[in-house]
Amino acid sequence: MSTAIVDLITQFRIQFFDKFPYVSSYVYSLNPVMTTKVDTMAVDRTGNMYWNPDWCDKLTLDEGAYVVQHETWHLILRHCHLSDEVLGPNPSQQQLYDMNVAMDCVIWEMLECVKEHAPEGGVTLPNMQERWPQIKSGMTCLEIYSIIQQ
Repeated sequence: MSTAIVDLITQFRIQFFDKFPYVSSYVYSLNPVMTTKVDTMAVDRTGNMYWNPDWCDKLTLDEGAYVVQHETWHLILRHCHLSDEVLGPNPSQQQLYDMNVAMDCVIWEMLECVKEHAPEGGVTLPNMQERWPQIKSGMTCLEIYSIIQQ
């Protein structure tokens, strides 16, 4: 692992400190795990933040900071635990994907003040509403998930 990549992850962590100081303890508690097994970034229930070095190297500092904040909110909101409770022990890949999309939509709204820094191709409320017009601002991830599942 190159020092430059590790420094890049550190820079992603500090870039939005002034915008979100109240979650900094969560941001810094994430355990970065470099891997090519994820295409972008992901977080698990224990706070491991999996990141693909090829993808991260292409991000601007603001885009990387946005993604780190996004992953942090998955952890804060206990989305892994909620997914387990709702989907049970043997969810299909489609159920897992749909639940993650619903959760991403909620997080997008939480980070709307920095939405211009979201990397291309991610979940946004507008692109969700384009596909599912019943989705409204302020819905919970479970409300969004139920719409996606219809």
